[in-house]
Formats: sequence, C-alpha cells, structure tokens
Amino acid sequence: FLIRRPGQLQTSQLQQLVQHADQNNDWDAQLVPVSIFWGTAPGRERSAFKGLFSESWELAGRTKRFFTILFNGRRTFLQLGAPLSVNHVVEEGLDTQRTVRKISRVLRVHFRQVKEATLGPDLSHKRNLITEILQSKAVRRAVRGEAASSQSTTNQTLRKASKYAHEIAADYSDNFVRFMYRVLTWLWNRLYNGVELTNLKVLQDVVQGHEVVYVPCHRSHIDYLLMSFVLFENKLALPHIAAGINLNLPVIGPLLRRGGAFFIRRSFKGNKLYSAVFSQYVAANLSKGVALEFFVEGGRSRTGRLLKPKQGMLSMVVRSHVSQTAKPVVFIPVHIAYERLLEGRTYLGELGGAQKKRESVFDIFKIFKAIRKDYGKVHLNFGQPIFLEEYLSRYQPDWRAEDQIDRPHWIGQAVDDTAQSIMVGINNAAVVTPINLVATALLATPNQALGEKELLSQIDLLLAVLKEMSPFDALVVSEWDAKKIIEYAEGMGQIKRKPHDLGDILFMEGRDAILMTYYSNNVLHLFALASLVACVFLNNAKMPLELIQRLCRMVYPYISSELFLPWKYEEVNSAVEGIVECFVEQKLLSPEDKQFRRPSEDTRQAAQLSMLAQSVLQTIERFYLVIAVLAKHGSGKLSQRELENLCHGMAQRISTLYKIDAPEFFDKALFSSFIDNLQSMAVVKRDDQGLLAFDQEILSAAIRDARSVLSAQIRHSILQIISY
Repeated sequence: FLIRRPGQLQTSQLQQLVQHADQNNDWDAQLVPVSIFWGTAPGRERSAFKGLFSESWELAGRTKRFFTILFNGRRTFLQLGAPLSVNHVVEEGLDTQRTVRKISRVLRVHFRQVKEATLGPDLSHKRNLITEILQSKAVRRAVRGEAASSQSTTNQTLRKASKYAHEIAADYSDNFVRFMYRVLTWLWNRLYNGVELTNLKVLQDVVQGHEVVYVPCHRSHIDYLLMSFVLFENKLALPHIAAGINLNLPVIGPLLRRGGAFFIRRSFKGNKLYSAVFSQYVAANLSKGVALEFFVEGGRSRTGRLLKPKQGMLSMVVRSHVSQTAKPVVFIPVHIAYERLLEGRTYLGELGGAQKKRESVFDIFKIFKAIRKDYGKVHLNFGQPIFLEEYLSRYQPDWRAEDQIDRPHWIGQAVDDTAQSIMVGINNAAVVTPINLVATALLATPNQALGEKELLSQIDLLLAVLKEMSPFDALVVSEWDAKKIIEYAEGMGQIKRKPHDLGDILFMEGRDAILMTYYSNNVLHLFALASLVACVFLNNAKMPLELIQRLCRMVYPYISSELFLPWKYEEVNSAVEGIVECFVEQKLLSPEDKQFRRPSEDTRQAAQLSMLAQSVLQTIERFYLVIAVLAKHGSGKLSQRELENLCHGMAQRISTLYKIDAPEFFDKALFSSFIDNLQSMAVVKRDDQGLLAFDQEILSAAIRDARSVLSAQIRHSILQIISY
C-alpha cells in the first residue's frame, strides 16, 4: 500500500488483442500510448505544497499517488504518441508471449523517452554521482599521476579530487525549480513586457531520442535564468548549465546548483586532476541523458557581437560522446535578444577601460532598482539543430569502430568545424527587433540624428535588405512597419524627438547613443555584406559587377571570421550579385554600360547608400590600421602581442580625436582575432623568433584594395596617427 509494486506486469487485455490479431489476419488494433503527468502545468501552479506532489522520477506508492491526484488533478499534462499496430508486430511470426513482451518493451521505451523529454532524465543523488566519477578509470589514472608528481599519498590526492567534484557538481531539485518558476514569473512580469519564443517546434522535433546540448549566445547573467524558465514553461527537461566559478558565491551558488548549474573554472591549464574530474563529470551526465547548456563564447559579450568561441566545453562534449556509447548529440543554437540590457552601463565602462567588477552576493539587490525601468521584450529564437554525428563522420566515417583510448588527431578538426557551425547557427537565428533597426539607422549618421521622413526611408531600406538574406534560415524580423517601429523605440525612451517646422528630428544623445551600438551590433552580421557592397561606392562613382565582387571577396574572409557569416567563399559572388540587384530595385544603383552607377550626391538614395556603408566601415578601418602599422614597422619586427597593443592604443586615440562613439572600435579582442585571420590567410606568418613576417608585395596589394574602399580623409587620418 505504501510503496510501489515491483516488477513488470502484462495485462490480459494485451494478450487477448495479440491472440485475436494472430487468428484474424484481416483484423488490426492500433495501440495509442498516452503519457499522463500530474502537476506539470507550471503556468497554473499556485502552491509550493502542491509542488511536493507533482510528477517526478521518485518511486510513488498508492498513498502518494492518491495525494498527487487529489492536489494536482486539474493540472494534468497528457501527451499522445504515434499509434503502434498490433498486427504489424504479430506478422513477425513470434509466439504470443514473445509478441506481448515485445509490444510491452516498445511501449516502456516510448514512455521512458517521453518522461525524459518532459521531466529530464532520472538523476542520481549528487553524492552517488560524485562517487561514480571518483571511481572512473580516467580520474583514478589522474589521481595516480598527481600523487606521483606532487609526492603526496593516493588518499590525499583522492580527497583533493573529491573536493574538485563537489566544487563542480550541480545538486538539482525539482521542488526548488518549481518554486523559482513562480519567483521568475513575478520578476519577468515586472522587468519585461513579455518573453517571446520562436521556432520552438525545431526543438520539440529532436528532443526525444537525442542528447540535447543548448548553446545560446551570452548577453547577460539573465540568460541562465531565462533559458531554464522558457524550457520549464514549455514542459521540456531542464538542462544542467555550465556557469563560471565567479558565480559560486555564498547563498547564490548553492541556489544555482539546485537549479541545475555546475561550476567551471576559467582555466584548467596545468591542472590535470581538475581537468580529469571535470571531463568525467560532463561524460557522466551525457551518459545519463542529461541535457546540457553552455555558452560557447565563454563570457558575456560587451559589444553585442558574438565573441570568438572557446572550445573547452565543446571539446569535452565531443570527446565524451566519441569515447562512450550514448544517444546521438544535437546542438541547439539559441539567439537571445534584449531590447534593453540590465548590464548596459557596466559594459560601457568596461569597454572604456574600467576594471571589470567582481560579482557580489549583494548584486542581487540591484534587480529591485531595475524593476522601475522599462526593459521592453526579450526574444528567444531556436536555430536549426546541428547534429554532431555529421561532423564526426565528415572527418572519420568509421569513428565508432576506432580505439578511443588515445585522443584521435581528427577530433580537433571536428571540434573547430562544429564550433564555427554553432556560431553561424546562432547568428542565423537572429531576432531583429525595432530597437535593432532604429539603432542601425541612426548610428550610421554623424550626429545620430535624422529627420522623421529620412529615418522612415532608411528603416524601409534595412527591411528590404533583410528580405535578401536567404541563408539566414531561422531569422525573425519585426513585422511592424517603419512608422510603428519608430513609435515603439520612442516610447521606450531609446530615441527622442525634436519638433521642427520642416519636419520632426529624431535623435539619440550622449551615453544613450553609445549604448545603442550594442543593439546595432546584435544584427550587424545581417547587413555586413550589403554594407560592404555599399562601401565599394563611397569612393567610386561606377564599377562593373566583376570588380565589385573582387573587392568584396578580398575583405570577406576577415569580416566573415569576425561576424560569423553563413556564405562560403565560393558563394560570395552570387550573394553580391543578389545584393546589387536589390540595390537596383531600391534605386540605390543604376545599371549603365555593363557597370553600376551610384546616385547623384544630392539625392536621398545617395544618403541612404552612404549610411548603409557605415555598418562595416569601422571593420575595414581596423583592417587598414593593422596592415598600415605592419607596413610601417616592417617584416619580422613585431610580435603579435606588440601589434595588438599598438593597434589598440592607436584605435583609442583615433576614437577620441575623431569622436568615434563605438567602444568596439578599439576592442583588443577584435584586433587579436583579425591578426589571427591574417595568419590563417597566409598574409603574415611567424618567424623563428615568433615575430610577424610578411611578403611586402602581398601586403601592398591589400593596402591598395583597402584604398579603393576607404576615403582619402580616413586613410590620411590613420597614417597621421601611426606616424608618431
């Protein structure tokens, strides 16, 4: 009466169905599996007490089931599966008992998969999981190695490994998650005007039968909570989330663990024991079917662009999957878009040179101050699934049969390729909000101001360009017209209006204008190629299509690497041709004698083309700055770090002198990534002393191509700065 009855039961009804189907070949029964979950409708939950009796993996006797139905009978979730034909199984020719057992087994597997997809996998207690990790061969081997190198006993080293495991491991609690759902529902209703979710069906189609790994972009600390909230609300299993060790604070850390967070150090370098424990923790969760979530960028983006991927966690997931039998792994890219960011002012200070402030337990109280402001909507968009099996088979078709004791050399290539696809997948799932469009249009002007008519026209142009972005297969664009978009941004206080007899002027001012670069950068990749085409006409009145394509191909690899664009190099010509046709339709270009001519400078279209060019102009300016500094100092004179520091300092000076209010213009990480690209493209290479060497002719050709895009004023300004 008090405990669950053990053993698997076979009903007499199922046996009768099988016998009848066996005796009557023209008769069939369709078994429709129905999964019933009590108390899993979180949107209606009103009592934490009722949460104690909600559906879970715990064994439930008749007493608990009675109270479960009593308290949660009106919060019931039913899921109907695909019908199973009894006759189809009978036709296999098995005897009645074996047929009954087979049908029962098929149904049990189905019910378990549905339950895993709804509640998450059946997790062991944290203590049992840690014991399993410490007893694994990989950790035991690392313990012996650490003990030998540090001259300590095996037991001492094992206790050290246990300490690492406790530092890392999550301590998931269903009841805590249900309680936090109610807290977060209250919080979102006060912070935001709604949380909009798109492309959820993409996730629902793959969640069963796959090991799901969520890889969202990282904009804010809110990302952690938001992802879990959305998944829980849509009755999907919550993932275990990789969180930086900086968040393992008193009070907050234990609470995050109970919500599924596990903690990771910023660096494992030189600590083989920690690396082994962490890798085994990831592998243990994967083998149990636990969904994972990590931010492939490593940290939060301060500029609004995607950061260069950090491959540590990704590599562990890939290696764990290769080294053991598990469900196929699918990565789900997720784009998160905020219309106003909680940490906006903090990011602005850090990009300006301020020291990054350490997280504190008292930071949680700042949320109450933020409640008084309007943060607009939050948008989550699930991108197209990325199946790991495809990338593994691409580099090693028979990888399953390979001995995985040693690390296969080809895995590094598969990880690189997968990381790139994930970043492109996140960008492909971009959400274009009204704030993104207004920011992109106004920031392209010298004073961040436009007349209302001009702003309406520019937003219409941006919307027209977005229609040409066919490779962005999961893109979500605001359905509002330009007038409503402006009204929305004005209502949120992101732009201001100045009445004027000749037409109202809409503008951004001061620090608000600098902050808006974050929202413009969120969608910069969508306009990058069109902006590059527009840049070609800044200094050229007319050009043939072939030359436009050549100049775009020259810069594209660097822009693509920085912004994670979807076109392959061989697809650039076709993409550029489509954009040129779009410009012709919008009257930004006109065909003339097998060439394309830009509009007269006194026309509205000329102004629109110039504003569109501004999106990637700063990227090209950084490109010119780096190669100009290299050319000035000569081959084999600078190390990569010296070049990064020089370019960073000069970009800061240019930004101050010429009032470039875009903090990412002098972001050192962008210079580092660009110099890496120069090396991968063989424009520069490292000599025996680790200094950057180059062929003068190749560098001179790059400088000539940059001159055809940049104005003489910009080039002279850069050359004047680096001459000192």
